[in-house]
Amino acid sequence: MIISYKHNFVYISVPKCASTSAVKAITQSRILDKKMDIWPGKNPGSIQHLKFSKQWQTPWGYKWSHKVSMASNPVLHPSMRYVSWDQLLKGGLVKETMDCFATVRNPIDRFLSTISYFLSRRGIDAKDSDYSRFWDTLDDVDNEDELIKSFNNRTYLIRSQTSYLSDNPTAFKIENFEPRIRELIQQFGGTVPSIQHANATIERPPTDQLLTKERQQQILDFYEDDLILWENAK
Repeated sequence: MIISYKHNFVYISVPKCASTSAVKAITQSRILDKKMDIWPGKNPGSIQHLKFSKQWQTPWGYKWSHKVSMASNPVLHPSMRYVSWDQLLKGGLVKETMDCFATVRNPIDRFLSTISYFLSRRGIDAKDSDYSRFWDTLDDVDNEDELIKSFNNRTYLIRSQTSYLSDNPTAFKIENFEPRIRELIQQFGGTVPSIQHANATIERPPTDQLLTKERQQQILDFYEDDLILWENAK
């Protein structure tokens, strides 16, 4: 997540949509104001490295404590990386007039990437795993399988992409990630850094080997708004 009061925009991080890479590129581009803008620090996974004072004051005078906000919003990712537009708006950190940017992904590809990343972080060979069971038990937080339960408890991974964004965001397809982030940086007069893909998912078998056509369609139906968002993205 990046909030640039200087340039009147917000970059919303959506899980498994190249957001870590985008945030890194934008923060290295020198377009952000150290005194007023908000962004993750050197380690975006640690809340103590976020560029917040104990009580942050927006340009319009709103004072916001990230610790208080975390306590009142238990569904947030622990590092505050994955915060939705609505949560920022409700918290007084952004205004409707600010531009909302994000990178988005085909729902099937994002689902598989999320599972692959989740498994690899636990030392499990994602190539040999049964991806279907994660879809068939989606939202089943009481499942006796601890792996399934652990995944479903991470609600920020399951949430739709559209639920993170404003009603009228500027969305970039992950396939066009690098040129679009470069354009965004250049739009605000920044220096384009070397753009690298962080947290890249390990290679996995073709989609048709991991999910039946029926399950793929179920994912597209469930995340219908995300599909429309991705199809219309730049």
